Amino acid sequence: TFDRCDKLQSITISPNNPYIYDIDGKIIYTKDNTKLLASLPLLSGHLTLPETLTTIGDFALAGAEISSIEIPESVTKIGRYAFANCNNLKEVKIPSNIKNIEECTFRECSNLEKIEFSPELTSIEYGAFSGTNIEEVTIPATVSHMDKFAFGSCKRLRKITYNSVRCNTESADKHRRGGKVFAN
Repeated sequence: TFDRCDKLQSITISPNNPYIYDIDGKIIYTKDNTKLLASLPLLSGHLTLPETLTTIGDFALAGAEISSIEIPESVTKIGRYAFANCNNLKEVKIPSNIKNIEECTFRECSNLEKIEFSPELTSIEYGAFSGTNIEEVTIPATVSHMDKFAFGSCKRLRKITYNSVRCNTESADKHRRGGKVFAN
């Protein structure tokens, strides 16, 4: 939400707001603590998300300077571009309730080297890991759909392990954007 607002140092939400609240002026959640809505780019270091969280919203942590994150098993949805341009992020473990990696979720996380997928994952959308620093990836056999550029421009990608016999890349080949799943 505030990606590339480099000078923004704080957001203050009225304590009387019945819908959202901020933590230290750096991160915004819904009042019931189920959705992470936004963060400041200067949010840095390790981030532990609350166990009540179910959704990380679109662009919620885009551009944040976090180096590591603990995503609780309660999370069932990670939005589009949620971690895009988190250049200090080195590794991520996707919770088991995540079935779909949305469009460009980890796009241009230039230091992301390791990803541990949910064993329940079924699809990886357009550009989800494009421009990352991943060298090796094991895609769960449960994945039946990978869209174009899912791992595009991963210049260090050397090894892919994928044991599924049912991946549908046909829909990706017909995608309006052109290109291939592992294009460089």
